[in-house]
Amino acid sequence: DVDCPFEGPGHVFLGGPGPVLTYRISADIVRMTIAVPLGKRGAAYLWDAYRAIVPVTLHEAFRNELPAGRVQWAANPVRPRTGYGQDGIVLVGDAIGHYHPLTAVGMTLGFTDGLALSKARNRRVWELGRRRWSRVPEMLAVVLYEVFADDSPDALAIRQAVYDLWRMDPP
Repeated sequence: DVDCPFEGPGHVFLGGPGPVLTYRISADIVRMTIAVPLGKRGAAYLWDAYRAIVPVTLHEAFRNELPAGRVQWAANPVRPRTGYGQDGIVLVGDAIGHYHPLTAVGMTLGFTDGLALSKARNRRVWELGRRRWSRVPEMLAVVLYEVFADDSPDALAIRQAVYDLWRMDPP
C-alpha cells in the first residue's frame, strides 16, 4: 500500500552502495530488489545505507518490512552465456548465462532465444546465431551494472550522461 513516484514503470534508485530496482507486482505490493555489497546484511544496514535514495513515499513500508523478516537474500553472480547445450538438449535464457536483474536483459534474451530456436534449422546454426546476436546485450548488461554500482569518477560521469539521456524522454 505505497505510492510509487511514477505508477506503471519500474524505478531505479541510485546513489547508495548499490542500485535499487523497485516495481509494482500487484495493486498493493511493490517489490524492491537491492544490490547489497558482499558481506553486508541486516535490517539496520539496509535502512542506514539506502534510505537516502529511497523516495519518502516508500520510507514507511521500507522501514517496516526490514525487521519483519520478509527480506530474502540471493546472490546475483554474473555468469556469461557460454554453454548453449549439446546434442539433444538446448538451453535458453538464464540457463545459458545470466546478469544482474537491474539490467533487465534476462527475459529478453530468454524470449529471443526461444524465438530464434523455433526458426533455426538445427541446434548448431541456432547457437552460432545466438552467440553473435546476444553478445551486445551481454556487454551492455555488464557495463550498465558497473555504471550504476561504481563510485569512480568515470562511472559517475557516465551515470550522469545516462540520466541526462533518460530525462530527455521522461516516463
